[in-house]
Amino acid sequence: MVKDCSSAPQASSKATPSAAASNEAPKPNPRTTGKEPMRQGRVFALVPGDVQNTETVVSGSLSNCTQNAYELIDSGSTYSYVSHAFSRKLNRPLEPMNYLLAVSSPVGGSMTCAYMYPACEIIVGDMHLFIDLLPLNIDHFDVILGMDWLQKYHATIDCVTKQVIFRPPGLTEFVLKGSLVVLRPYLI
Repeated sequence: MVKDCSSAPQASSKATPSAAASNEAPKPNPRTTGKEPMRQGRVFALVPGDVQNTETVVSGSLSNCTQNAYELIDSGSTYSYVSHAFSRKLNRPLEPMNYLLAVSSPVGGSMTCAYMYPACEIIVGDMHLFIDLLPLNIDHFDVILGMDWLQKYHATIDCVTKQVIFRPPGLTEFVLKGSLVVLRPYLI
């Protein structure tokens, strides 16, 4: 996966995760034995007000499991995640994973994921793409599409034009035209 963000700020500018995400307690998984391997992942979820980072990510509305979702395409996230609020709309069963995933955020918080929604369909133009989504406490986005999805479909992110170019083997190239992150207005 290539990320074309020559004008993007370097490591000094960091996205902040949703504050509630680092406090989430893992749900017990009846199928785990406590001996499952632990894997490491990370998430960079923007929250309203993080204006300095909105020009370096791609977002947009896509159909996800037949529901319209506000999605962030983020090469800084190892896996793909779904907010707890939006997950109630999915027509997929929640299934236990055969490993535990420790998800860390850039501010040092972490949580454990033990479940996923498998094979969620995302429609980009005429293309039907699939991804496993891990439930996470996300406030601003319904879904965060991470490196697992981007690599699966051989995607290139162009942050300047807000496009994601897909070049999956054996298929015709196609493009997703995104937008800047839309900040929610603050209520007084």
